[in-house]
Amino acid sequence: MIDREQALEIIDKHDFFNDRAGRELWNDKPKEIQDEDIISAHEDYEALKEYILNQPKAYQWIPCSERLPEEQTDYKGIKRSYCSLVTVIGYGVSRIDIDYTVNGIWHLEEANTVLKVLAWQPLPKSYEVKE
Repeated sequence: MIDREQALEIIDKHDFFNDRAGRELWNDKPKEIQDEDIISAHEDYEALKEYILNQPKAYQWIPCSERLPEEQTDYKGIKRSYCSLVTVIGYGVSRIDIDYTVNGIWHLEEANTVLKVLAWQPLPKSYEVKE
């Protein structure tokens, strides 16, 4: 699967070919190269669609059984996710909390064996003061 930067590169590349100069350069290519470009464009669009479809929707809960947040490796070599909003159940009560994963394990679950994280969603962007 592609990442955000690759998705933006695909958009930029295809934006170039929508310009007159890009079309004129492409028209001068041999037919075989044009056919390869068309196949490559279709592959790019499919990868872009897959990337878009796999993006979390705003304020939509993602079951932990479906997937966990993406983790980044920190300077110590430990894989951690950014903080997420989580639905936690424990002691027969569910609540909303904020948590993160370390090597695929929720910090709350590791610290307290009674708690279970059921679903998560990315935190919203912080409020911006406009002056």
